[in-house]
Amino acid sequence: MPHPFIDALKNNDLDAVKALTKTDLHNHSILGARVERVEAWKACPIPRPPDKMNGVRGMMDYAGSTLYPYLHSQEGFEFTADAAIQDAIEDGVSLLETSVDVKFAFLYSDRVHGLHQFLSSLLDRYQDCITVHVEMGFSRGDSEERLDMAYQCIETAFFTGIDLYGDQTLIKPYIDLAQAAKQVGMSVKAHVGEHDHAELIRPTVEAYELDGIQHGIRAVESPELPAFLEADTRFIITGPGL
Repeated sequence: MPHPFIDALKNNDLDAVKALTKTDLHNHSILGARVERVEAWKACPIPRPPDKMNGVRGMMDYAGSTLYPYLHSQEGFEFTADAAIQDAIEDGVSLLETSVDVKFAFLYSDRVHGLHQFLSSLLDRYQDCITVHVEMGFSRGDSEERLDMAYQCIETAFFTGIDLYGDQTLIKPYIDLAQAAKQVGMSVKAHVGEHDHAELIRPTVEAYELDGIQHGIRAVESPELPAFLEADTRFIITGPGL
């Protein structure tokens, strides 16, 4: 049976893809904004990424050297977080799940309260156009100060979930954080099986009692993992491979 979305992808018809109502369950807020919006805002050209990158490390090197200088200020963060929602609406997204890293709380004089206030106002602005679930992003391996900030974010009862990324080999140090999120009804997602080996997937799933796996493409390297993941209906595996 023909499927409009699949047909649009096969035909490389971007306009048709945009016209279809869809969900985006894996968005990184400021990195979800089109670079053209940032260029227009800053009135300067921004170099595009190379055709091939050296995995996630290459992607992060590009983002750190080329994009982050425009984003790591309160003005830059707020502009791009807003632009990401505008772009989602223009792309026909009806439900957006987007993660906002706890580090952006440090851009505000009142830290978590200031971040919470801005994000609340952002959702109010677009509530008639799109449903947005804001997840708390945290990079495994970050400082104790940022970890403490993550617990403060959980206490706000604003964030719908937690998105763990960063060093995928660091599992045990963040079990308590995942459990704290679960206790207040937040979902827990983690980037795993993205660029590290498939053997990290099952321990991460079990340790954090995951609701979603971000990427998880290395699962195909294991003969047991696909069946293990398929058997648990909690899982949503999101995001493209590299």
